[in-house]
Amino acid sequence: DPQAAVPAFDDAKWFKSMFDKVAAKHDVGKRLEHFLATGNLVSESGLDLQQTAGFTIVAERLNFWRYLSHYRSIHRGAFFAQLRTTTVRKLLPDAWGFLCPVHTPDGSPCGLLNHLTRVCFIPQASADRAELLAAVAPQ
Repeated sequence: DPQAAVPAFDDAKWFKSMFDKVAAKHDVGKRLEHFLATGNLVSESGLDLQQTAGFTIVAERLNFWRYLSHYRSIHRGAFFAQLRTTTVRKLLPDAWGFLCPVHTPDGSPCGLLNHLTRVCFIPQASADRAELLAAVAPQ
C-alpha cells in the first residue's frame, strides 16, 4: 500500500519520534557550542560550503581599542587565503567609504581581513518604504 509509506507530518506522535531520532544522533547544541568556541564546523556533508574552518577571529585583548576593533572587522573567508590570485584582496571602488583601505594586517590575511571605516554605519532595522521614496524623490 503506497499510502502506508507516506509520513504523516501532521501526526504529533510521528513527528516527535522522528525528532527524537535525529536529536539522539546529532547533538545540535554541542555542535553549535563547538562552532562558537573554535570557528570550525562539524558536519558529515560539509554543508556545501567552500570552507569548514576559520569562521571566527580571536579577539585580542592587547588594549581596549584593539579589542573593540575586532567587532568592526570583516573576514572574506579562509578559502580565499589559499588562492594564488590577488583579485579577491583588492579594495574595489564600491567599497570606498565602507571599508578602511589602511586597516588590514600584513602577511597572508592582507586584503582578506578588512575593517569598517569610522563613519560606516550598519542599520539595525530597515527603513520605512515611504521615507525612502521621499528621500530619493525629485524636489
